[in-house]
Amino acid sequence: EPQWDLECLTKSMTISQFLDKLEEDKEGKNWYYFDYKYMREWFNDKPEILSAVDWSPFGFDQKGEDSTLWIGSRGAHTNCHQDAYGCNLVAQIEG
Repeated sequence: EPQWDLECLTKSMTISQFLDKLEEDKEGKNWYYFDYKYMREWFNDKPEILSAVDWSPFGFDQKGEDSTLWIGSRGAHTNCHQDAYGCNLVAQIEG
């Protein structure tokens, strides 16, 4: 049975706290996601991260400052949907 984003528990935390939570839950008893966060708001003190994002190979002129981020733990998911804004490029990284 899927758990929908509007029906699950929500907690506010920093990205460091989020990553710590992932590390603590090695058995994957819970799942977590950090969704639709503007990178410029979360990494404004880390210009090397923002400058590492370059969408030009895909034909877009946006940079890290224009991008949003979605990070999920094992078991985190999103239902099939269509966003009503902008363009989406998705990379799924495992490990």
